[in-house]
Amino acid sequence: DATQARTYVTLDLVRRAAETFGGMTIDFAMGVTDIDDKIIARATELGLEPLELARREEANFFEDLETLGCAPPTLVLRVSEHVDDVVAFVGDIVEKGYGYTTDEGVWFDVAKLGDAYGAFAEGRGTSTAAAQAAALLDEDPMSAGEGKRDARDFALWKAAKPGEPSWPSPWGPGRPGWHIECSAMTRAAFGDYLDLHAGGVDLAFPHHENEIAQWRGSRDDAAGTWCPCWLHTGHLHIEGRKMSKSLKNFITVRELLGAGVDPESFRLFCGLHRYAATVSYSEVKIQE
Repeated sequence: DATQARTYVTLDLVRRAAETFGGMTIDFAMGVTDIDDKIIARATELGLEPLELARREEANFFEDLETLGCAPPTLVLRVSEHVDDVVAFVGDIVEKGYGYTTDEGVWFDVAKLGDAYGAFAEGRGTSTAAAQAAALLDEDPMSAGEGKRDARDFALWKAAKPGEPSWPSPWGPGRPGWHIECSAMTRAAFGDYLDLHAGGVDLAFPHHENEIAQWRGSRDDAAGTWCPCWLHTGHLHIEGRKMSKSLKNFITVRELLGAGVDPESFRLFCGLHRYAATVSYSEVKIQE
């Protein structure tokens, strides 16, 4: 949707500025989630294999990015191509005592990090344990479970369900949790550290928080720094209201451009606002 378009255009502008004016060489990796509950459910509705649907939507996504003038990533990291890396990363976490198993899969033991967990939570208004648990389930339904030690614990590996794609692991057949994907794929691509990690502000907590937790757990280093620089782009609102599929006020990129919005005008619109600012979209502002 247009909120994601704003994120990717903004990050493209930052990348081009760093390369053009800063003289930097940027290795820009983009993670592609091609295994999750929503993909499996939608593929079942359409009578497709989940990975078939994922590849189709991925092609549409990159076509939209090209239309918006975004340079392609240096690396495209697909979860289905890095399951072995995920299994290895989960294994490191379990070995260090930060992961535990139930009949539903493998979970990250958040309490093991103590006060080191929750750096991004304050900014999202989720500083209490109850608020953090609610935010987790809102963003990551896969992390619902009956046998968890703490409501904030999140899924590292989900046990296989009948009719769903699965891969072998030391904990039985299953598939990766959401948060472990980026941790495992970036380690495979870049090693143990990143220079910069970016995404929409909605990802700060719990997703990016949990990525930090996984890195710390895999190394038994609650105070360590995986990535020193985080860039979170702000919300895009429509007439002052946050874009949301549940509110039925979201606009897809193709609808946006099909309504006559010039891609270059949209890029200028994004560039006129600070990357982290909440921006209100309207046709009048685009025309201006």
